Amino acid sequence: MGKLPLEIDNEIHIRGAENKILTARSRILGGRHGDFILIEEPHLPVGDRLAASFDGNILCVFFYEGELYRFQSKVRRNLPDSLTLIDYPSTFDVETVRKHHRIQVNIETRIVLERVRETATGSIKDISEGGCSLVIPALLHVSKNIPCHLDFILPNNESIQELPGTIRSATLHKLKKTTDLGIQFTGTPEERAAIVSFCRFCMYFKV
Repeated sequence: MGKLPLEIDNEIHIRGAENKILTARSRILGGRHGDFILIEEPHLPVGDRLAASFDGNILCVFFYEGELYRFQSKVRRNLPDSLTLIDYPSTFDVETVRKHHRIQVNIETRIVLERVRETATGSIKDISEGGCSLVIPALLHVSKNIPCHLDFILPNNESIQELPGTIRSATLHKLKKTTDLGIQFTGTPEERAAIVSFCRFCMYFKV
């Protein structure tokens, strides 16, 4: 059995093995191959100001250099300074995945086309780490490579405001009176972080 690529500060997602509704994000902080993995203590929100910790058996998933790693583990103990020690798995699964896995969604979105100073609303039908497909319920004559920015709320309630993008494709459907836009996200890693995290979560747990 090979070793897990435990890269420091790499994001890892945790889900309860028995209760699959319980999910949280964490980060890998270190480990000893064959013994343990050290992560940030993952918290489960249970109210506006309260959070609970994981206990018992868990499913762990993380992404590293184009490959998805999944394994079963167990919380060994919670440590001071918001650290958690989990068991190193005896086995793990590895899956090669496409760079930008598309997630089917239906997200109300506001788009501002910067050069033509036009604003429209529509629905994102699929989203990935690199871009999205947006359907506008109107005929919108748009050229390729026009910069834009988007406002929307992800299904996990993360708010995305003024996310920069570029129109890569535009298709008019005259009978339906709709316009399909293919948009590439061009924001900084910080601006796209919430989208990346959401897409990876969906990819990890096959949402």
